[in-house]
Amino acid sequence: MTKIPKLDSEYNVIGETTVREARENGWPRFVVRILILSVSGKILLQQRSAHSFIFPNLWDLAAAGHVDCGDTFEAAARRELQEEVGIEATLDLIEESHVAITTTDHVVGTLYKGVVVDDVNITIDPTEVSQTIWVSPAQLDKMMTEDESQFMSEFVRIWKTHRVKLVT
Repeated sequence: MTKIPKLDSEYNVIGETTVREARENGWPRFVVRILILSVSGKILLQQRSAHSFIFPNLWDLAAAGHVDCGDTFEAAARRELQEEVGIEATLDLIEESHVAITTTDHVVGTLYKGVVVDDVNITIDPTEVSQTIWVSPAQLDKMMTEDESQFMSEFVRIWKTHRVKLVT
């Protein structure tokens, strides 16, 4: 099983753990999230696998995941993008070290944005992703307005906070 940094309450690395162990104990985890735009301005969304033990079936950004031991945040973002949707992109840092604490989760997230050609080949990992779709910013706004609960809550926060930066 992949090891991730074990963090103390001030986000200092104090050892190694697994995602499952960190979640079960309420320990914070470093995560990366990646928004992908096509050159024509469409946003790549992924629907998380029904078999995912973390937020199954919800719509999310193109890719997201944990920072493994020894990874930089950017390296983790590139790995997750390749693993989940099979693409590479130049990544721009949008937000770093945002702390999100809910009743079931505690993460310190870093957000990246990448732009790809319109006809980029998407290859999903079905153990992590059930499907992907391209939507316009207006379509995403409408989807969130109609039923916000179909999205990862952190994705909703990111979209509401950074929409202008993400689509320009």
